[in-house]
Amino acid sequence: MQLDLPASHMAQRQRQWRPIDVFFVLLLCVLWLAAALQVLKLGRDTDNVICVASTAVSSSLMLLYIWRSQALVTHPMSALALLGMTVTSQLASLLIQTMDMSSFIRWLRAPVLTFTLLAMLHVVAIATHWAYRHLTSIQNVTHGVARHVWSPLGILKVPPVHVIWLLSIIGFLAYVMGGGATGDVGGKFIAAAGFLMWLPFMIPFYQKLQDGQYCQLGRHIPVIVVYALLITAVAVVRNFRQIMFIGPIQALFVYLLYVARDDTPATSKTVWRLLASTVILAAGVWIVSDLVTAMSMMREKRDKSTPMEMLRGTAEAYFDKTGIQRARDERILDAIIFPYDETYLSNPALARFSETKFHDNMFFLSQDLSDMEVKELRNAIWRHTLAMLPQNALDLLDIPLDKNDNMFSMGDVHLNLMTGADMGSYVTGSMWADVYALTGPFMPFVSAALMLLTFMVLDSLTRLDSGHFISPATLCATWPIFVYGMGGESLAFKASMLLRDIPQKALLYALALALVSTMLGLFGVGRKNWSGAPQT
Repeated sequence: MQLDLPASHMAQRQRQWRPIDVFFVLLLCVLWLAAALQVLKLGRDTDNVICVASTAVSSSLMLLYIWRSQALVTHPMSALALLGMTVTSQLASLLIQTMDMSSFIRWLRAPVLTFTLLAMLHVVAIATHWAYRHLTSIQNVTHGVARHVWSPLGILKVPPVHVIWLLSIIGFLAYVMGGGATGDVGGKFIAAAGFLMWLPFMIPFYQKLQDGQYCQLGRHIPVIVVYALLITAVAVVRNFRQIMFIGPIQALFVYLLYVARDDTPATSKTVWRLLASTVILAAGVWIVSDLVTAMSMMREKRDKSTPMEMLRGTAEAYFDKTGIQRARDERILDAIIFPYDETYLSNPALARFSETKFHDNMFFLSQDLSDMEVKELRNAIWRHTLAMLPQNALDLLDIPLDKNDNMFSMGDVHLNLMTGADMGSYVTGSMWADVYALTGPFMPFVSAALMLLTFMVLDSLTRLDSGHFISPATLCATWPIFVYGMGGESLAFKASMLLRDIPQKALLYALALALVSTMLGLFGVGRKNWSGAPQT
């Protein structure tokens, strides 16, 4: 398999159905089946019909664009962010609510406003990405950063499998040992390298990418399984629910990127494998949903319990089905009583793929802000953006900002402006609600500018020529890119992600790579066989 795309190659792709074609066709069929069930049976009221129609049309446009434009091949990371945008903002919610036989807009506060704005953002995203891909000047900038900034550091090549395992040890130790309070630069630095622990989940992908020549995969799969179980155990003990699923989910995303490049014609066996995999994954998600709820029940005890107490308490909560149902019922009660709630999807594991409720909450809270409240919101966003700098840097630059005075989320700010609620609850916000509140009718244009910057940063760590590929540092961040690549908790979060988090991961990966390479060099192990290109 070659990484470049000659015209004959593209023509061949268009003459036959490939696995990626089957994937998108099935996804579109499921989308419209869910939409039909919603309109015909589950919610015939006007608001639900409008929201379902808006979601079905805008999501279909996005899926068709990603599929037919070959964006997952030519611009994989920005295309993955687009796919994540449509899944997390509306598609996942439509499918899950339909499976629950519930109205799409049940438990939402401003559904028509929410899905109208989300549909508009889908159109803007498609138009902006198309322009981004076809504007030579912008492509030159993105490719120039990849070639002249990241390539010389060696981070756009596929590392040997033994290097992956050594780097993953660094990442796992950083995950277990890192952290620290505000101002603890050392603790934060160690914790920032935690993403390296996801590297072993890339091994099957690299094996496929290099036509089975990367490693002896049969030896590594059992180790990867044990490693995944170890991460799960640590996640349960530390009550980090999301950590349990990131590795396997990121492996699936990376495999999707491989399938997008695969020229193998699809067969009936391909369809049945895809359907069987979907059923198995769905069953697994439903099984672990009780575990996610049990971990949420133990969340308040994680700072004052020993690891064994957390493990035992989580196990007891998991088998207490009455207690689990009571916890879920309390979430429904919150939606009825309180001015703010996060009740929407019934399955807490599947809810990880949906940001719909957060967008709805924030659009609802931001729709009637006064000029004075908009000014307060703008000031809070600026303070949060400055707060992404280390406290030591703020002090050195003589910026009068104490991070301890900004221990709240932008969701807290929206809720405070609307209801007067106290700050510090870390209510989840929405970047698009920030843009909506600040820019009003100019929202499409400001959104397009933000999207363009996002596409450039995400694709700057990809080089598809001369033996290079997507940086492993980026592949280890496919989950946050999928969920937050085109959105996020706030504008400050987006600034932090694009200007600090992604470059920081690349530099930390380069540093760890240099350290491991130097150590191996002392033992006579070189880098002469490193390559990002598949072997033919």
